[in-house]
Amino acid sequence: MPLDLTDEVMALAVNSSDFFDALNQQTLKVRGLKPGRYTLLIDDKLVGSFDAEALGAGVNLAKYQTPMWEQAMRVHNLTIHRANAHNTRWRSVHVPFVDEVPDETEKAMAALDVLRDQLRRKQRAVAQPVDRHFVLIPGDSGEVSIFNGKDLSGWHISKTSHHGTTPDWKVKDGVLTGTQDRPGEGGILLTDKKYKNFEISMEIRPDFSCAGGLFLRSTEKGEAYQVMLDYLDGGSIGGIYGEGLKGVQGVTPQWRPYWKGNQWNHLRARIEGDVPRIRVWLNGIQITDWKNTENHLPDGATEGHIAVQVHRGNRWIPGGEHRFRNITVRELP
Repeated sequence: MPLDLTDEVMALAVNSSDFFDALNQQTLKVRGLKPGRYTLLIDDKLVGSFDAEALGAGVNLAKYQTPMWEQAMRVHNLTIHRANAHNTRWRSVHVPFVDEVPDETEKAMAALDVLRDQLRRKQRAVAQPVDRHFVLIPGDSGEVSIFNGKDLSGWHISKTSHHGTTPDWKVKDGVLTGTQDRPGEGGILLTDKKYKNFEISMEIRPDFSCAGGLFLRSTEKGEAYQVMLDYLDGGSIGGIYGEGLKGVQGVTPQWRPYWKGNQWNHLRARIEGDVPRIRVWLNGIQITDWKNTENHLPDGATEGHIAVQVHRGNRWIPGGEHRFRNITVRELP
């Protein structure tokens, strides 16, 4: 059963009960391993690190956001959508309007029946069994924090970004915040270190009407593959855009069903290959799998900085902030 344990209320309710022990089990046992730590990946998705003793006794994968959890969450969401279509048909159309405009009511109900049936077919298709690829790698996952939650150590402000050079990047209570220092003036904050193939994980919580981005393999002035962090009308979370790059045909994924408004949202992005492939997960659900046709970075670069962005322009409320926390990176071969 897919449970979002990043939700504090859900986590409190579940962890205060015997739900996992009594009902929600998906046990993985691996015996005969040499003592030590091992990292588990399923379909290239990092699940976690476990010691040999725990793997031998059995790890309950139902507690983790595995690809199986992701599949179950997609089925769960479609179940809710299907129920909403059914309930809308009866409660919002049939009951209030059937005696007023019966012919038009019948048409509206027929259209909702079509929607419900389409959702049912999609639900059943998503629920079909899928072969999974399990990999155990000796050692810990290699995830390291690149934001210490106290100050901007390891990061610096770009002085050449066309979005601006806002100095208003601050750290408070473990949260990195960025804002426009004056109306229309944005900017980017870059890591001192450059990265090539890597997976980055973070939590984000932008105020509404505050657009931003996550830059991968960025130059000092912000030429990069951008993962969009813009949930306004016309924007997207997890979309790919070539920031300052020519010829990049980006993508806008289906992300709204998985976005939690006015809450912290978990984002994971992975870039690999000289001609990059970029995958993005939002709250554990993969929403983007994008492959470039060639390397569009300046001078054919295959590495660059990681950066977070405060967007320039008037799509920003006065005093609004884009927030980031728990930023980690796992470098890949």
